[in-house]
Amino acid sequence: MGAHRQWRRTRAAEEIKRYRLTPGHAGIYENGAIHSIDYPDRARFVRVTGTNLDKIKRVRFDLATGAVHQMTPQQAT
Repeated sequence: MGAHRQWRRTRAAEEIKRYRLTPGHAGIYENGAIHSIDYPDRARFVRVTGTNLDKIKRVRFDLATGAVHQMTPQQAT
């Protein structure tokens, strides 16, 4: 599967970790962790959450511009 990345927010997003998950393995992100998943076309994955993400304010970071956008429920990208 593609590269998984974890980020730290300073003035801009700073990558702090990069790794690959092999088939059958899972990654975990703590509350508030900034992360991204780079996956190939036609890849499939299962997302399991411990809470209803529709009830949590989430943001999306544009690494090219540094802009931060509020995500709406059901918005995966």
